[in-house]
Amino acid sequence: MLSFGERLARAVAEKESMLVVGIDPRLERLPAPVLDASRRLYGESWEGAGNALLRFGQSVVEAVAPYAVAIKLQIAFYEMYGWWGLKAYAQIAAYARELGLLVIGDVKRGDIASTAEAYARAHLGEVPLPSGRVTPALLNVDAVTINPYFGTDGIMPFLQEASARGRGVFVLVRTSNNSARELQDLRIEGTGELLWERVARQVREWSVALGEGSGAGQEGWSLLGAVVGATYPQDLERARELLPGHWILVPGYGAQGATAQDAVRACRPGTGLGALVNASRSVIYAYEEPRFMEGRKPSQWARACADAARAARDELRAASRES
Repeated sequence: MLSFGERLARAVAEKESMLVVGIDPRLERLPAPVLDASRRLYGESWEGAGNALLRFGQSVVEAVAPYAVAIKLQIAFYEMYGWWGLKAYAQIAAYARELGLLVIGDVKRGDIASTAEAYARAHLGEVPLPSGRVTPALLNVDAVTINPYFGTDGIMPFLQEASARGRGVFVLVRTSNNSARELQDLRIEGTGELLWERVARQVREWSVALGEGSGAGQEGWSLLGAVVGATYPQDLERARELLPGHWILVPGYGAQGATAQDAVRACRPGTGLGALVNASRSVIYAYEEPRFMEGRKPSQWARACADAARAARDELRAASRES
């Protein structure tokens, strides 16, 4: 069984793409044809909201599949609508896998060991039924994002589940938001390291604890990755130095203002590997941009998403080759 890190390397090389499309749907921004169809079937109801999320998500997945290597589902936008939203989340993930895409669950979980184990099984593994038979969890994905604040106790259950099943884990190391510096740039007394740099070093140590040698190093790719925002490009370069054998999931490209040149600093030098660059709003809401909808009917909104995904894929590919 290939490790998740090696599965990623193969997928990125085969598709010549490092693009991840984040599907973070706000119901009020969904295309009118999607909302109208769901309303006709279910009226103003929770079920109608879930159906709209499903229609939108599956259409986006189909549109971007030729250009993206993975999708990233931000679970909060589905949890808003309870069971109906989570059902849509699970169905979109399953559809993406049918089309050959990897699926990252952006769940940002973290807790004490026993609770972390439950989270890990819910999103990466199997769960028991009343008969004692185990079955794949309904929210199963290929990789998840997690919060490192609980330390090793809160991390290892995810890593053990991922290792056993060929899945992956991305640890929040340097986030892309404006206030990230408030805590992540605190300097550690005695070492002079910034807090986020210490977390990056800890990611390598967790890889070693998992039995991945020196943290995968230059020889291979760890199943354990890091989330580092392209909105701090110098820090992204530093993260690559600290994490030579780890995939870096890069938010901040597109709507948050980071450029393709910023984002590809996460690539391992001399290769187009090591970076998964996320674009969310700039792709999934491309139908709000006149340049992508020119000459198209409202019902053709998904083609705008496809064009935006292709443009992002090409821009990142070109930036990678120039770096």
